[in-house]
Amino acid sequence: MNNGRRIATTLLLAASQMTPSCAHAGSRASASFVITADTLNSGVGDMASANYRLASSLGDAIGTATQGSTAYLLRGGYRSQLSVNLPSMLNLISVFSRKVHGTAGTFDLPIDLAQFVSGAVTVEPRSGASGHVIVFRFDGAVSVAGVATTVDGAAAPLGTASTSAAANEVIVTVSGVPDNRRLSISLTGVNGGTSAATAIGFLRGDVNGNRSVSAADTSQVRARAGQIATSTNFLADINASGVIGAADIAAAKAAVGRSLP
Repeated sequence: MNNGRRIATTLLLAASQMTPSCAHAGSRASASFVITADTLNSGVGDMASANYRLASSLGDAIGTATQGSTAYLLRGGYRSQLSVNLPSMLNLISVFSRKVHGTAGTFDLPIDLAQFVSGAVTVEPRSGASGHVIVFRFDGAVSVAGVATTVDGAAAPLGTASTSAAANEVIVTVSGVPDNRRLSISLTGVNGGTSAATAIGFLRGDVNGNRSVSAADTSQVRARAGQIATSTNFLADINASGVIGAADIAAAKAAVGRSLP
């Protein structure tokens, strides 16, 4: 190669090394920073992220396998292809209070997500002697159920909660919550990064859901006596036996005069 061609080639290589392939090359750091594919840090600083994977690379050396670390430091001037490995974020669609009514089936009471624990919360009128099951439904598959915490209307810890994942739902099993109480349930760490919360009131016998028990609730239960629980009358099956009967009427009558604090 003659001297003219050698000099031209050298200048071309130098120019290509000085030109970044990313308009924002430089020092960057974030716990959830997304570095796009084929990013070039042109040597002015280091790039770091707690949540990315460094894929097989091109630059100072050729990588033959994927390298990953939650604290990997990409040195200045190193060119690589990166694939993001961030937590899967989900959106909450709905929340239900779920109970099995014997052989009649399983029935879900929708919870109003717009209400704070001190407001006009949805009331669960069915017995909670064996605990309550609160179902959080998301817009995608749940692989990590996360952790649930429960507090009362004054933000004091109340009861205990455990979680499990099923398809696109997180099942929260709550126990140790007395009747006639308000409860706020919070989820954190669903699929590693999603949080959600809801509030509900527990008042046995409040079939019409107005947060107090009166003769009107007793009348509703009595009017359905003898019926098998269905999707239209299951709230009157207070003891969740599968059949609305004398025990349910008695439960409503015993609670007359009570209301959510």
